[in-house]
Formats: sequence, C-alpha cells, structure tokens
Amino acid sequence: MIDPKYKKNFQLNVVTICVVVFAVMIILSFCTSCSKYQVVSELNVNMYHLQNIKTKEVEVILTKDTLQIGKFYKLNKINIIPSKYYNPKKK
Repeated sequence: MIDPKYKKNFQLNVVTICVVVFAVMIILSFCTSCSKYQVVSELNVNMYHLQNIKTKEVEVILTKDTLQIGKFYKLNKINIIPSKYYNPKKK
C-alpha cells in the first residue's frame, strides 16, 4: 500500500508540473504570434506588400532579402532598405 503522505506529494508535483507546462505554452504562443506579417505580393524587384493577418495592418517595404509569397516574417528580421518615401514599423 502507498503511504498517503507520498501520494499527496506526488499529486501536488503533478499539478505543479501541469501548471508550469501550461504557463510556458501560453508564453510561447504570445511570443510566436507577435507582429508576423504575411507576404501578399511582390510589387517590384525587392519591394513587397505585407499584411498582418490579425490586425489587418499593411506594410510596403523595400528589402535586400528575397521573401516568399505566402510566408510569414517579423519586420525586425527583414533587412529593410531605408527610404524617404515611407517609414515601416520596426516590431
């Protein structure tokens, strides 16, 4: 027979682990969903139309990178070429 003291400690440890795993999952879901923009189209050579699916924000950027239509990117991970005609957000 299992000692009730050990059984209670085991249950407490399982609950603690479940809470920690749940908290980590929530934090990761917030971090991975922040400010991702989907490439809608290539307007010109290295000029792209991006849209944030959640907020419906639109950005037109000029970059040295080659982006793939349909893929998601964070703006701060793209090498944006500065221009006096537009000022893209850096998120």
